Amino acid sequence: METLYAYALLWSEGYDFGSRYDEELDRLFDACPDNDEYLYLEGVSDPKEAVLHIIAIMADKPFHTDVFGRALMEGLASVWQTYAVQGDALRSFADHMVSLWHKLSEHINRLQPFHTLSYADEPLLWGDEAQCRVLYEQAFRYYHADNENQTIKQ
Repeated sequence: METLYAYALLWSEGYDFGSRYDEELDRLFDACPDNDEYLYLEGVSDPKEAVLHIIAIMADKPFHTDVFGRALMEGLASVWQTYAVQGDALRSFADHMVSLWHKLSEHINRLQPFHTLSYADEPLLWGDEAQCRVLYEQAFRYYHADNENQTIKQ
């Protein structure tokens, strides 16, 4: 469910994660067809309703932060690469990241790398695109094996 949650959040920000969301939901449902949440989500035809439902249930549900974080940061890194974010696109991306951060459940939004999404746009206030990029790229690499933060337990 953690990966589904990550894809739902990315999709809610307008990024093209609908097919990945569908594939992950199908995989989860095939593995556990008796799960009421998966069954409900399989029957929802309105993507907005599905996304809102997942965000609502994950807000109160404990989950594996590392699994979710890897999926979310890999998704964000692919968006970052795909759109070659710069200039006005960087400001738009930053706005989406703050919006995404507000959708995160309260028990993880202050943890790294998620918290970075709430403030990485601040250097843009004084025209420092380079520092803004560094902050986002560090967040995207948080779960990579060569990252020192990997040893920090959440």
